Amino acid sequence: MKNIWNLIALVGSSLLALITFMANQSASEMQSNIASYATNPLVRSLPNWLFRVVQTDWFLAVAFFALGCVATVFVRRWLGKRNSPSPLEALATDVSLAAYSLDNSSSIFANPAVIANLNVVMNKLRRYGFATPPANNGGFAKDKISYYLHQVAAYMRADGIASAKLSAQSIVDSWNK
Repeated sequence: MKNIWNLIALVGSSLLALITFMANQSASEMQSNIASYATNPLVRSLPNWLFRVVQTDWFLAVAFFALGCVATVFVRRWLGKRNSPSPLEALATDVSLAAYSLDNSSSIFANPAVIANLNVVMNKLRRYGFATPPANNGGFAKDKISYYLHQVAAYMRADGIASAKLSAQSIVDSWNK
């Protein structure tokens, strides 16, 4: 989108420069300049040459190929945006997967992959402003963390981020009780 605005600014400034150039010249001076350009053989033959080039079959083929490429890029971007989950849906999926991997692990201390995944998910939740369980709670409570993650993921999918944050805050508030 930024490139489009840059292109519009470039075209607008070019038109403004052309208008300014034309306004600073007298009418007779402009007519004499146009007459001198019209007598130039290169300038006189340029429209005919361009018209002959545009009429060829290879130009038509290249032009339609380029239009097809541009259309393909736009359609793929549109389809890619349409099928990709929102950041909230992706976060809910990550939280849910972390909860299930935590549930399926026999011992959390023996599996560094589960610990790393849990750390990544907790950092993502902190970045979105969720209350997270205390890190130094006197030991790792696997069941409590699993319950927390399942609740947050369920509320994120059902009601959105606001109710998920409230649920996370209430679970963390009752953590040491």
